[in-house]
Amino acid sequence: MDYSNHRAFYRPETAFNKIVDGVFLRYQPLHELSEGTLRRWQDRSFEVFKGLVDDKRVLGKVVEDTSWALLEKPPENVWYGEAKFNGRERPQVVVYRDSITTRLPTKLLFDLAGQSGTDHLFGHLCAFYAGKNDYGEEVACRYQFLAARERGRVTWNSVAGLVAVLHSLHKNIPLKNYSKALLSKKER
Repeated sequence: MDYSNHRAFYRPETAFNKIVDGVFLRYQPLHELSEGTLRRWQDRSFEVFKGLVDDKRVLGKVVEDTSWALLEKPPENVWYGEAKFNGRERPQVVVYRDSITTRLPTKLLFDLAGQSGTDHLFGHLCAFYAGKNDYGEEVACRYQFLAARERGRVTWNSVAGLVAVLHSLHKNIPLKNYSKALLSKKER
């Protein structure tokens, strides 16, 4: 399938993004993002999203009916990957090997960020395959937040809080976006 007409959601240019780029893009990637690593993150997202979506057939479509690709360099302001859409056509997800995520200083941070980024992409796709009209950034960010909370423990609850704060700086997503996610375990 030709994905040349598929588009990702708008990515704002923020002062915070410029700072992050200035800090991380001067270094080479420290971690290899392989197909096996991506598959492991997809499998983990699949498991946690079982508790977040009502229709389990949606999850099968996220992995099986979506084109997932690993490419080298991301466009500006993309820290990990992006979901691309063209109306109701089959979406494409692109994850980048040479990204901010692969430049994080420790294996733990790389794994947490990669997993959380995969959760974000699952969020776009779950809303899309559930037939929702809105499968944009605010929805995907809430799913990402919910997935971290669903995993629980101190580490993942900390990731959930970090996700909310970083999205306000990175994507201009207001913190109030997460208020209904705090009240429910599912995206509505």
